[in-house]
Amino acid sequence: MTGDNSAGDGGAISKPAREEREGRLLFVGHLDGPPNGQIVANRLMLSLLETRASVWRLPLGASPWRKVSAALRLAATALRSSPRDRIYVSLPGQHGGWLLLAALLAFRLKRARLFLHHHSYRALRAAPTLLGHALTWAAGPRAVHILLSHAMATTFAARYLPAEAAPPLILSNAALLPAPARATRKDGPITIGLLGAWTPEKGVLHGLDLLEQLLRSDPDLHAAIAGAPSRGAETVAIAIVAAAARWPGRFTVDGWLEGEDKAAFLARLDCLLLPSRLPDEAEPLSMLEAYSAGADVLATPLGAIPERIRMADRLLTLNIEDDVDRIARVIAERRSNRGAATRACRDHALRFHYGSLSARELLLTRLTEQAIPAPNVGLAHVAPGVTP
Repeated sequence: MTGDNSAGDGGAISKPAREEREGRLLFVGHLDGPPNGQIVANRLMLSLLETRASVWRLPLGASPWRKVSAALRLAATALRSSPRDRIYVSLPGQHGGWLLLAALLAFRLKRARLFLHHHSYRALRAAPTLLGHALTWAAGPRAVHILLSHAMATTFAARYLPAEAAPPLILSNAALLPAPARATRKDGPITIGLLGAWTPEKGVLHGLDLLEQLLRSDPDLHAAIAGAPSRGAETVAIAIVAAAARWPGRFTVDGWLEGEDKAAFLARLDCLLLPSRLPDEAEPLSMLEAYSAGADVLATPLGAIPERIRMADRLLTLNIEDDVDRIARVIAERRSNRGAATRACRDHALRFHYGSLSARELLLTRLTEQAIPAPNVGLAHVAPGVTP
């Protein structure tokens, strides 16, 4: 088994079961800290890799000093890397990539193979950014850039990659999730919900306005919200609690949900609203999970969402009247044939999942083909916490 990672995000680098200079697989990314979609995706990717090879975990820090400490550890690791090493990097959002430049350049000079997974759309929504150019320069033309959709890959390549660069690999987050289970029958009242961080950037206040207007006009409709407030966004949580109090028995509020609790929440929903304004928004895991649970999704046209939405009329405009009309039409379709609508959403998730497996297999093979085998083949265990 892999070495213990109990030091947590930004702590000591964990060591796999056996150290050999012929090809190590290094995983770089956030694994702990305030929950978000990228951390969930990172954990899913790590679990896939650990079925194939022993993995060195190089966690990035959550607090500022941990981020700097993790960047220094990563740079020291890069200076001791070899051409046989494979380095998977889940790039942090916003400006966190600046701290990784020295390590990426060192890995490049040591001729280790870099695989950079882009989970944020921020660098693609505006003009080319200095950070985007700096990351691709530091990683070099041999680096493989992993993007979430065809449009994302095309835009990224045109904006940041030189002609001699390796072509980007397209991998939907749907490939990280388990195959959708058989759709279960939805009983009870039609339910519309919000799920995720309670912040203005995630569009929660607009979502609340939509839910309350729909509850007023449709006496049989129910609403549900799950998530948690971020620091500095406590007013959003207050607004949620106040809205729920105005609709006793028809508006439920849950905290942050994971695992089976999250799956049960999505199974209750007929529609999930994603009215996000977040510049980083790319391919929300909650969107894919909602489809797997048989719930329809109405979302703003950010990132890869237009490529993943089931029908174009499910794209939100952030105009309250237009969005209420769009959601009301989906509710009417649900009432007309709830079973067929549930199955259609689950089938949509199936197509994305199975359509992404070949890209997942290609990536896993390229990352693990020269790596130390997975420890379930009987490798001896060594003490954790040793810097590679």
